[in-house]
Amino acid sequence: MTDNLLIQSIGLVGVFTSIFANQQKSDKVMLLLLSLGAFIFSLQFYLLDANAGAVMCFLGGTRSFIAAFYKVRWLSYVYTVIYLIAGVFVVNTWIDIIPLLGGILFSISSFILSGLKLRISIFLAFSCWLTYSIIIGSWGAIISESFQLISSAIGMYRLYLRPKNHKEKQ
Repeated sequence: MTDNLLIQSIGLVGVFTSIFANQQKSDKVMLLLLSLGAFIFSLQFYLLDANAGAVMCFLGGTRSFIAAFYKVRWLSYVYTVIYLIAGVFVVNTWIDIIPLLGGILFSISSFILSGLKLRISIFLAFSCWLTYSIIIGSWGAIISESFQLISSAIGMYRLYLRPKNHKEKQ
């Protein structure tokens, strides 16, 4: 019981890191904090014996770190190949495919897509990670991904779905 509480506490640190990252004005600082959050969740998934999630989170952390410094399209292809190669080694069950799909969607989103397509792809990636986190039992990741999904849905509504003649009350 004590071990599980410690492991879940690590996930909560990841939640706070991710939420704090989303409040940053600087894209670079945001991506670096998201990278740190991914590394924290990678550790938690490893301790939960969820190796596919651990590896995919670790790759996501390196992707966010690199994206903080470089925004080039070819990195999306490189990361997609890296995810697929890693998947060969860590995917053992259908559950392990879920974070693989989430990682690939994030890679495509990070380096190629923009606008509504970017947001939809990220929403789908968050959905993959939420599903995986529920199955694995990571409380922190469930909270984090839920927060991300709600935030993404609100953002898509505000930016793309709200009627054009709607004016903000001041």
